[in-house]
This record gives sequence, C-alpha cells and structure tokens, in this order.
Amino acid sequence: MLIDDSPEVHTLVEIQLSDHNTTVYHAYSCSEALQRLNDCLPDLVLVDYHLLDFDALELLRNPLSGARALPPSVIVLTGPDDHSHSLAFDPGAIDFLRKPFGATELRGRVSAVLQTQALLSRLEHQAAHDRLTGMFNRDGLSPRVDAALARFKAGPRHHFAVLFLDFDNFKRLNDAYGHDVGDDLLRQVGMRLCTLALTGHLTRDDTYEPAIARFGGDEFVVLLEELSGSEEAEEIARRLIMDLGREYWINGMRVASSISIGIAHGSESYSSAAEMLRDADAAMYEAKAAGRGGFVVFDTQLGHRIEKRARTERELRLALESEQLSLAFQPIVNLNSGRLVGLESLLRWQHPELGAIAPADFIPVAVDSGLIGPIGDWVLEKACAQFRELQKQMAGNAPDFIAVNISRRQLTDPCLPAKISAALKASGIHAQCLHLEITESELVTDLNAARDTLREIKQLGVALSVDDFGTGYSSLASLYDFPIDVFKLDRSFIAADLASERGRALMAITHAVLQLARNIGVRVIAEGVETTQQLAVLQSLRCDMAQGYLLGRPMPADQVLTWSRTAVIGKGE
Repeated sequence: MLIDDSPEVHTLVEIQLSDHNTTVYHAYSCSEALQRLNDCLPDLVLVDYHLLDFDALELLRNPLSGARALPPSVIVLTGPDDHSHSLAFDPGAIDFLRKPFGATELRGRVSAVLQTQALLSRLEHQAAHDRLTGMFNRDGLSPRVDAALARFKAGPRHHFAVLFLDFDNFKRLNDAYGHDVGDDLLRQVGMRLCTLALTGHLTRDDTYEPAIARFGGDEFVVLLEELSGSEEAEEIARRLIMDLGREYWINGMRVASSISIGIAHGSESYSSAAEMLRDADAAMYEAKAAGRGGFVVFDTQLGHRIEKRARTERELRLALESEQLSLAFQPIVNLNSGRLVGLESLLRWQHPELGAIAPADFIPVAVDSGLIGPIGDWVLEKACAQFRELQKQMAGNAPDFIAVNISRRQLTDPCLPAKISAALKASGIHAQCLHLEITESELVTDLNAARDTLREIKQLGVALSVDDFGTGYSSLASLYDFPIDVFKLDRSFIAADLASERGRALMAITHAVLQLARNIGVRVIAEGVETTQQLAVLQSLRCDMAQGYLLGRPMPADQVLTWSRTAVIGKGE
C-alpha cells in the first residue's frame, strides 16, 4: 500500500513496480489507508513521513483485522533534505527512502522487504500448522478458541464447543504395520475431517468453516461455532464417530479403528483456550475408559472426579515417599491337606488424615499416572523381604510361596527380569518361592511382548499365575503358549447361588477348567471363597488351592504366624 498525497508519486511507483509481480493499493491519506486495511491487508506500506503521525504508524503496524498475525512492514518516504525520518524507527518503521528514488532502488528495497515477509509468513505458517497433515497445530488452534471464547462472552451468546478426538488402538496399528502406515492413516483421517467440514457435515449451514487441528500423535481437535445448542455438538460427535470409524485403505490393506471424543462446551467459567482444551481432553479419556468408540461431555461432576483423581495422585506420590503404604497378606490354603501353602501380598494405603483408602480408589490412579511402576517395584522388594522374615519365624510351617501382582506397566518394562532377580537376591528367598500374578486381560493385551518377557522371567525359576482367569476373553490356545504354572479362578465362578440354573452352569464350567488345568499340568487357586458350601463344592471338584474370607482375611505380616496356629478350613478369622 502506498500512502502519499502526491498523484505523481502514485503514478511513478505504479510504473516502477509494474513488472515486479506486486499489487499496489493507493491511499492519499493515513485515515483513508486505515479504513482500507481490513480489505487489502498489505504486506508492505510505503508512507510519506509528512502525512504520518505516530498513532497512525502504530495502527499500520498492528492492523485491527484478525485475518493475519503478521502486521505489514513500513517504509517511510522522505524528502531529499529531510532527516526527521529517523524518528519513525521508534514506533517500528523498518526502512526509509529519499525522494526522488529510482526504479532500481525502489525495487531492491521492496524485494528485500517482501522476501523477508514471505520468510516470516512461512515460519508463521509452520509454527501454527502440523507438518504431517497441514492442519492447525495446538499453537494455531488455541488463538481461535480464545477468540471464540471472547465472542461468546461479548454476546450475543452463540453456542460453541471443542471436540477432542483420539483414535482407539492407534499405537497397536502403528506397531503392527509401521510408522509409515501410521502416518498415512493420520493423513487420511485429516483429509476425511477436512472433507466433512467442506461438505457441511460439521455445520448446520455454510456460514462458517470449523477450525480443525492435529495436536500430535492420533489426537485431533475440532472447533465448532455458531451452534444451535449443546445437542448439535453431540450430534456432530456421533457423525464423526461413524464417518471416521469407517475403514481406510492403506497400501492395499483395510485399516479401521474406532474413535473416542471428549466435548467441552463454551462457558463463562473458562478464562482461556488452554482450560477448555484441557477439559475436552479429560472428557476424551473418560470416553476411552467407558469402553471407547463413544463420546463424553465434560461437566461439573466429571470435573470434580478429575480434581479428586489429581489430588489422589499428588497424595499417592507423597505416600510412596513417606511410608504410608504397607502390605497385607491373604492366606492360600491347600484344599486337600488344609495346610497354609501360600500368601498373596496386597497393597494397602493408610492416609494420615483420611484413614484407610480402598485399593479400588487408588490403584487405577496409580496405573493412569504411571506411579504403578515405582509402586510395583516397592511391592516386589517389600513382599520378598517380609516373606523371608516369615520363613525364619515359621520354620517348617512356613508357606511355600509368596504371590505378587504385576501390572501391565511392569510387564512392558524391559528391566523387570533384572528387578526380580535383584529382589530375590536382596531378600534371600529362592526363586520358586515367588509367584508373579498377571491378570488375564493384561496378559493378552500385547501377546508377543508379554510372551518374551515372561519366558525370560521363567528362566529365573519364578512361577507365573494368571489372575482373574475366565474374565479376559482370551483363547485357551493363546494362554497355552505362555509358561503358566497357576490359574487363579475368578470369584465370579463360585459367587452365584449354586442351586440356581446359572450357579449350576458356572460349576460345570469350573469343573471343565479344573479338568483342563490338570491335563496341561497347571494348578488352580479358587478366589473369593466365603461360604462353607462353596468350599465343599471346590473340594468335591478336587480344586488344588483356594483363598477367601472364609479361609483367612488379608492381615499384616506379624499376624500371619498367630493365624496359622489357630486356622481351620471353613472357619474364617
């Protein structure tokens, strides 16, 4: 844009830049130029210093339009003997030209500025866009969410929402087919999202285009504005789940995955895009936890749960450091001899203010936060050490083994075999005295990785148990591939009324599992024995071992010796 009150200067500049691949916008005063800024958005402003006041220069450098982040560069035009142009540098002019100027000088200055602007624009675009898909990234979308929030608060109250999308099982697809296939899938997802936006599937009319971003990995975010209400955002979420969940063709392969979506609606309570995106992200994780392939709307109740979870995580970290955690041991009894043959170590948390906190309230938090790793290491070391002390105290009456639960996070730790070896060495117990329990569902999550790790552990001489057997929906053939020593039969198989049709059916399944275990050389421990009737049935089916409140409740290590002297099968403590 050229701002000068001389028509001759306008003609001269137009001629000199005619073959320079530029468009010249003309204004004959600063006020006229300022009125046109939102229409033409120039990259460069040439302005006569004698027309310029500093307020006008500030506005030229920071145009009101939100359509671009970079303001235009400003070159001041001065007379041949005018030295006051230096004052223009203070508010931000980048160069000056003395009149009269030649074509070569003008073209050189303009070229230099435009090349710099082009480079800055590219850098600006790269900073705000995802390299893989070309969509906005977090830095590119956040200002638009902030702007939508400001419009919402200013009124009229046009509803808007943020949808946080995540592909379920993307990591498994990436690991199975390679990162190139994963990248291709993400590009196709981005293209499908853009197509849905352009064809009006994400809006009720064509008055605006939704802003779409990829935040990294398999996370995408959609900003929806001008909504009729919260129901419309939820309807769009259902549409996205259906459309994005359809199969993709990559290198001749059909690839498909469900998606989970978290929704955060615009609200007066939000002060920034970061807060809104945080809540949409949290709602997405709730959708995954609820079974995947669905959506969850962030609300106050969910916010309280997340706040409680964050508080629990903070206090659990402190608990690990300040010895608030301890172990309880539940007896495992041989159903033929009645002898105490094993103990299962169970984690307990005694909060200094809240008292005993149930494992169901803090174990999921430990898993989600990654604390289950260091906590699991602590449990392994502590259980082995305390079992060794019990062996010394109980001598010939000591149980044969201690069972320690291992999480999936620990199972994927390449250092797990070394940690087990170190715990055995430090405590002095024999490897065959240690049973590691892995739940069936976690065992089959990553069969190959689990198989390799467990075989390495088995070489140490440690026994392996499948916990909650019968609830993980794994094939028996796949479990046979693992070096398993013990099946722990889930309590649900004996909890039903044995006189009912369902109870009789479960007992038939229990009998089949016991027969299968005997055929493949695997022992069985029945969990959750609480009645003498359940105990009698298990004995009649020749189940190897059992545990439950009828046989013995979890107790501190210093009570195990006393319990062992008085316990009788069928009479709980």
